[in-house]
Amino acid sequence: HKVVESKNEDNFISCLSWDRKGKNLTIGNFEGCVKVLDFEKNKEIAKFNDHTERVGALSIFDNLLLTGSRDSIIYLYDLRLKAKPIKSFDSHNQEVCGIKWSPTGRYFASGGNDNKLFIFSPQTENPIYKKTHRAAVKALDWSNNSINLLASGSGSADRNLRIFNTDKN
Repeated sequence: HKVVESKNEDNFISCLSWDRKGKNLTIGNFEGCVKVLDFEKNKEIAKFNDHTERVGALSIFDNLLLTGSRDSIIYLYDLRLKAKPIKSFDSHNQEVCGIKWSPTGRYFASGGNDNKLFIFSPQTENPIYKKTHRAAVKALDWSNNSINLLASGSGSADRNLRIFNTDKN
């Protein structure tokens, strides 16, 4: 196993996400920084400092990275460009605490402390699908077998698991 040490004791890892091939590991921290590490080469390949608060959610699809933060913004990066975000999404009004690409990369879902579940297309700025829960939406995952099925779970004030067929709003 490998150990990557943080040089700043006040900065903690707040979320992690592997790419589908298990080659790149993305790390978000409490200071709003996101790093992408090539695990095989043990080297940092990208670093982004666009969030102003803790990064709580990450998801990678091929070269596209989504980051969600306590600053309520979702950023979309193209890892080949290693520059500023190519798009931002600001529909949440509290912390983004869950984010997940669909299996095809056609959509992504986000959940927030504002009790909102949104589904976006990377080509649009506004959500194409909206649902409200009774607590923060932290757990999200798409089915790999039925690509239009999205499961969401929310916090202690709700305690429900919901399954949505995104083809049937």
